[in-house]
Amino acid sequence: MVTITHLTKKLVEENIMLEDYLSRGLINYIALAEKLKPRIEKELGKKIKVSSIAMALRRASEKAKQKQGKNYSLKNCDLTLKGNLCDITVYKSPALFAKLKKLYEIVDYNKGDILNIIHGNYDVSIITNESFEKKLKNMLDGEKILNSEKNLVALTVKFGDFFMHIPGVTYSLLKQLVAENINLIEILSSLVEVTFIIDKKDATKGYNALEEFLEK
Repeated sequence: MVTITHLTKKLVEENIMLEDYLSRGLINYIALAEKLKPRIEKELGKKIKVSSIAMALRRASEKAKQKQGKNYSLKNCDLTLKGNLCDITVYKSPALFAKLKKLYEIVDYNKGDILNIIHGNYDVSIITNESFEKKLKNMLDGEKILNSEKNLVALTVKFGDFFMHIPGVTYSLLKQLVAENINLIEILSSLVEVTFIIDKKDATKGYNALEEFLEK
């Protein structure tokens, strides 16, 4: 039998942000209950009291608190910081791809050099060491540069590939930076890691926020 408690629990579990806020006690139960009331009434096919939904939200909140941190642990993940990076974004063009191939000839991964190329539908972002900025712009001669940033750092969290099938991992990391009012220039992800590109001035604050979260 479908009940108010069942439907409320379902709505909370379907929204990872809502579940997170409830677990941290950041949401007013009555205000949220009023928002959910029309959807729950539609499912049940009858009128219900806001107080009944609020009570169900309290129970869902307690379960969310118990659930938080039990699904996965990030304690053994590696956190690294690399600085002195630049980010150059250009429009896509027929000649651009041939130029991008030449970038790999100047980067030495064995020496710790960085090169990330992000292809959008209409533009391409290139993230690499600041020491290559001049060479890179020379290679891009004739291309339309949309934006150029430097004094950047990369915060990278490396975890196992099994996290690919666990929803909310990237969100959990992201919210730590957002909570510190840190602006994100780029977000890069692969099977086993996620990287946040931020301004150098936020490097220490961002690193400490992620480290504290991982240790918990």
